[in-house]
This record gives sequence, C-alpha cells and structure tokens, in this order.
Amino acid sequence: MRRYFFIALLVILPSLQILLFAQVQTGGFVFEGRMRNYLGVTKMPLVLNLHGYTLYAQQQMNYSQMNLVADTAGFVVVYPNAVTPETTWNSGIYDSPIAPPNPNINDVGFLSALIDTLAKNNAIDTNRIYCCGFSNGGFMSFKLACQLSKRIAAIASVAGVISYTTAINCNCGHAMPVLIINGTADAIVPYAGATGWHSVEQTVNFWTTHNLCSESDTTSLPNTDTLDGCTVERIRFTELSGNHRVIFHKVMNGGHTWPGGDKPYLVLNWGDIGKTNGDINASAEIWNFLKAYNLSELTTVTRYSPSPNKFLLFQNYPNPFNPTTAISYQLPAVSDVKLAVYDLLGREVAVLVNERRDAGVHEVKFDGSILASGVYFYRLQAGDLVQAKKLILLK
Repeated sequence: MRRYFFIALLVILPSLQILLFAQVQTGGFVFEGRMRNYLGVTKMPLVLNLHGYTLYAQQQMNYSQMNLVADTAGFVVVYPNAVTPETTWNSGIYDSPIAPPNPNINDVGFLSALIDTLAKNNAIDTNRIYCCGFSNGGFMSFKLACQLSKRIAAIASVAGVISYTTAINCNCGHAMPVLIINGTADAIVPYAGATGWHSVEQTVNFWTTHNLCSESDTTSLPNTDTLDGCTVERIRFTELSGNHRVIFHKVMNGGHTWPGGDKPYLVLNWGDIGKTNGDINASAEIWNFLKAYNLSELTTVTRYSPSPNKFLLFQNYPNPFNPTTAISYQLPAVSDVKLAVYDLLGREVAVLVNERRDAGVHEVKFDGSILASGVYFYRLQAGDLVQAKKLILLK
C-alpha cells in the first residue's frame, strides 16, 4: 500500500519529484593574503510529525502548523501517513479495549526507511532527527523512542501516553529527552489512564526514571488567552547532570487538543476534543525543546553521572517490568549494605544485597518470576542511611 508524506520547505512536482530547499551557508577564509568566499548547503535537523487516529498527514500539517515554525527556525518537518483506511499507527493503543484494533503494520520499520530515504536524497543531519506526534501519533512517538533510539535524538508527545507493552518492551539505548503535553480534562486519552495505557503521570514517571531525573520545579505560565478556559503548568525534571531532559506541560482543564493549533482542522466524529489552550504554541514549544539535543552527544553519555558524594537509590528500570528489572544505587563511601524487596504488607520477599560494598554506583538485577503481579517496594540501607522506592511487576 502506498505511503504519502508531506515535507515543509519543499515543492512536489507533477512527476512526484521532490526538491528540498536546504539552508545556504556563506563562509570565507584568507588564502595567500586574499579573502576567498564560498556558498554551501547546511545539513538540517529533521522532525517527524505524526498524526492522530482517523486523521492524516495533510490535516496534521494544517492543524499543528509546524511547517510555519520550520520555515523560520531552519529545520525540515515531515508529516508521514499511516496506512489507510485505518490511518492508525501500530503504536500500542490496541492494549486497551476502548481503542480500535491495531493494524499489523511495521510502522517502526517504515519510519526508519523514511529516514533513510530523506538522509540519502536530502541534506539531513542524522544526529538531529526528532519525532513528535498528536494522540495516536504521540503513542507512536514513545514507541519510536523505545525501539528506534539509535536514530532518534529526542521526542515530544501531545495528548498521548505510553502503552503497557511499549513500556515493558522498551529498549531505549541512551538518555531520551522527552517533552509531554497533556490536558487534565482529556476525554479521549484520559489523564488517569485506561486499561493497557499508562496514566499521564505514570508516563512522565517512566521517562524521568529512564533519564535518572530526581528533582523538579513547577511554573505557572502566563494566562495570555483568557477566553480558552484553561491554563498551563510547566514542570521540569532535572537530570543528575543538571539538564532538564523531561519537561511536562500540564494543561489544566485542557482537552484532547494541540495547544495553539488551528482548531477547524481537528475534526473528530467519534469523541469530544474539549478545550484548546491558546497560552502556548505546541509546535514552537516542541522545537525549542528538541533543538537542544544531538544524538552523538546522548549516546556517549552513560546513564549514571551523579555527584559521587551522595547516597542515592535510583528508580528501577524498566518500571513496570516483567519479569526482570535493574535496581541501581550509589554509595559515597564503603558501607555495609542491605537491599531488599517487600510486598505491600511489609513482608520481605527478596534480599538482593546483604554485604559490604565499595563507594560508587552499583546495579543489581531483580527477577520477579515467582511473584504475583502487583506493587512492591525496595529498600536500601547503608549504615544509618535509608531510602525506599516503589516498583511494579506487571505480568
């Protein structure tokens, strides 16, 4: 079945030839006492912008208007189409009974092949490839982060969450910067989650865990559109290196919408979209977040770079998990350590470490094969220092 896609800054000729107008860079240097000048083509960042369920590429372009941001900011935005007639990405939404059947389509492979095609034929910077999406496209962005991290430097999701199967099978190979935008009154992708889907806050927690973020700050953004019926809180999560690798825009009373989107282009006959926030422009917020990240820099950074003089217990990864997960902790000095897992009644179900350990970061595997699905706690004690965190076994 034929795939179609739209690219900002391009012309489509009747023969379907695609001409990409990349940025022209001027330069010069002194050679044998004379200034010599030249013109060159600059490789441009690429953003994949994925539409929602029953929508299509042209609507997503008109609705998000990200091409207008691309025109001024100097990046290429591509709007791929899912396979018709479902126009549903194979994103994991089928894990919920309220979702439509999932198409048996290799969309991760398709989007990887699309990147290959664009990189071969156009001036694309392969270290600055990003993905964003709306609704079902947001689900798909999370799946690409988990299954195509070798090519994706950062992602953003609007009105989407991560599915259980995507989370459990996630194999993201590097720190993955993530921007999340969701409305608290979304009636289509509920803020509190659904069967087979994580809640918005669980989705945020999944990525803060992956990126080892331990602190956050919350800012109420200016209510510049007093008629839209909603406001925005920006919550930034700080990685131990000091970077804000996860940012959550919480749209208070916001619906299933793209903030700042051109509302007439979002037409759904199967659900109430709710209120559209006008205080922020999601396309501009997404680009301002994504542009800071380079794949080559992310892949050379280890997951553990904390200050060595702190006692820290990290969130297990992955979480939820089935049946194994990794638990890491850091010791500022040689210590007698006990790391154990407990059920909700406080009963000890596993002892992972009970010995003296050197200073530094340590990681152990926990296998929950013999335990029932549910919520457990793991507790680290080193001398008088104690920390505990929650983990979820989901079979």
